Amino acid sequence: MIPEYNVEALQNEIDGDVQTAYVKLLQRGDVDMMRVLLDKTGVKCAARKEEVQHMYDIFLKMNDGVFQISRLEEVSGVKPEFSEKAVHSAYYSLMSKSKVNDFIYMAASTKVRPVFGEHFIRMIQNAYTNTCWESESDNESLFLVSGLYEFTGIAPDKRVADAISSEWFLEERPKTLKKMVELMLAGKLGEDLEKLRRKKE
Repeated sequence: MIPEYNVEALQNEIDGDVQTAYVKLLQRGDVDMMRVLLDKTGVKCAARKEEVQHMYDIFLKMNDGVFQISRLEEVSGVKPEFSEKAVHSAYYSLMSKSKVNDFIYMAASTKVRPVFGEHFIRMIQNAYTNTCWESESDNESLFLVSGLYEFTGIAPDKRVADAISSEWFLEERPKTLKKMVELMLAGKLGEDLEKLRRKKE
């Protein structure tokens, strides 16, 4: 029973109902509705860290789960924690689908460096090409191409250059094209310097 005119007790009752709603939404993995609840009430989610992390682990294994992880972090304020093995597995899955934006988020938030095998490097090259063609704008493709290089250190190769050699790309993606040329030159320079270093040893 809430005492009459007791604003604090009333607020506590409301907050308790909101937290109950958060728990139910979290158990369903309904991050969109959690976001709506936060916007409507102004009450932040206070779910236990273990409950939030459990949902992070589930999202990590889903096709579009990385986006949900970032949204849940915004609502809950709980930073996700993953093992390096889980992160590497996610990297491989994301790169196989050329999901560069999700890859950048994972790399930036976990600070786990990718492990580069020959197959993974091929997927990075494919991601460069797919990103350039499938992005909705020059600014978007520029952001993704720059981020992909920043977090992998792998420059686009000749196959990418061949794939983007077209008049349309020159007209529609001029900033991205300029960046790609810079990265290719940097990659070639890096290879040449490494060869020179090895000769001196």
